[in-house]
Amino acid sequence: MLNSPISARLPLIPALLCGLALYTQSGCIDQKVSVIHKTETFEQAPSNEVDILWVVDNSVSMVQEQSAVANGAAQFVGHLETTGMDFHLGVVTTDLDVTNPNAGAILNGYVTNATPNYVTEFAQRVQVGTNGSDQEKGMQAVTAALLPPLADTKNVGFLREEASLAVVVMSDENDCSDAGSLGAGASGESCYADYDKLTPIPDLVRDMKSIKAGSIGQFTFSGIIGPDAVDGCADAVPGKRYATAIEMIGGVRANICDADYSSIMDSLGLIAAGILDTFPLTNLADPESIEVSVLDVDGSEITVGQDVSNGWTYEEAEDQSYAYIVFHGNGIPPRGATITVDYDYAGKLESPDTGG
Repeated sequence: MLNSPISARLPLIPALLCGLALYTQSGCIDQKVSVIHKTETFEQAPSNEVDILWVVDNSVSMVQEQSAVANGAAQFVGHLETTGMDFHLGVVTTDLDVTNPNAGAILNGYVTNATPNYVTEFAQRVQVGTNGSDQEKGMQAVTAALLPPLADTKNVGFLREEASLAVVVMSDENDCSDAGSLGAGASGESCYADYDKLTPIPDLVRDMKSIKAGSIGQFTFSGIIGPDAVDGCADAVPGKRYATAIEMIGGVRANICDADYSSIMDSLGLIAAGILDTFPLTNLADPESIEVSVLDVDGSEITVGQDVSNGWTYEEAEDQSYAYIVFHGNGIPPRGATITVDYDYAGKLESPDTGG
């Protein structure tokens, strides 16, 4: 065929185009391109039990940030109070050095809604000091704290099978979780110079999700981290590894460079209370095709329209690394609600830039 005259091959072109349904002409069969339709279902937490783990960077540059969180403790816990949450609230650090006897341990035990002065107790615990390692292993600290052996020893009782799990990481550095690959002599600079030795983010996300495998409670992962552009924020670097995990799991991404943490603590308190406003899709969607339905816990339909103030919107990253349905204001689904999103497939999510 490759040696055939061009005139012999020309009649094939319309037929091929017709078969691909690029256009229809006389004598062609009208074939339509099939549309892939997707349906994804989400649920607001049905239980009022939540285990909240704060992972706090205790390196030398974190004094102001720890104080900012402590000052917002009442605002954070306020959502837990108003929604009647039965909570466990613990704090660990990003320091997993073998020389740290408290690596992965919940500091001073966890507080609950039955603990006297629990707001003050939480505010004291998040101020973990600044003598920790300059290799901030935030995601690895989550699994160290909540999987055996520590889950069955030092941290026993914190994690409950029926409770949701809300993790909040606060760090002004990128994640340096390496499972020991950097070696004993590594420094904080190794986290960047030997970036390829760090544990891949999908592996870390898989391990963190395994903590709640088989549980009815939802799992959220949030972070107060360095923004993508840190101009005017000299002590922070972009926390892209954390940002990627937040996109993959679902949670709040907040800017550690903000001078006022009021809105940050408000958003984190809301998500810890199990009332999510953001639901990540597994694919890009054709915006014109999206249909969203919300069923209350009793099965009755809740009318929520597409609205930026009191409804839902579709949001997509410029690099197409994530796509969300975001609810706003009075449109945020109540506890126990079931959210169904129907849409036409518009492409795969791209792998996000995790930064080096």
